[in-house]
Amino acid sequence: MYGNRDLAGLIKAYAPNSENNSKKYLRYLQKHTGVQGSRKIQDFTKSEFEKLWRAMEKYEGRKIGIIQVLPLKKKITGTQKDKSGRILEYFVQELGWLTKKRAIQLATKGEIDAVVVDHGGTKYLRSRPDASAENNLSNMARV
Repeated sequence: MYGNRDLAGLIKAYAPNSENNSKKYLRYLQKHTGVQGSRKIQDFTKSEFEKLWRAMEKYEGRKIGIIQVLPLKKKITGTQKDKSGRILEYFVQELGWLTKKRAIQLATKGEIDAVVVDHGGTKYLRSRPDASAENNLSNMARV
């Protein structure tokens, strides 16, 4: 995500030259945040981060209007495994226990907060990538 990027990397990823004058945008953010060089956004102070998002809102032309609230994806909060440790079912908020097949269908539609992985024709779910390389679903116990 953006936390691992510096200001130049942020602009390159989210406001490329094809959409903005990237050099001008970078100078603007540097001026308004006081941050120069290659410091990662995750290392910004609370004040610097607040200055960053305020500067981005101003530069992008924030307009007051209608905010569309998208439904939140349902979270997997538990798993049921067989004796070999293979996940058979997922416990999903508001839906209860779902078979692996049904959970994969809903994750494919974007209704469950998980990533569908296809490994040699076998599909399974993984937690969204985070700081850990580990699949957090593997550590869940039956609720």
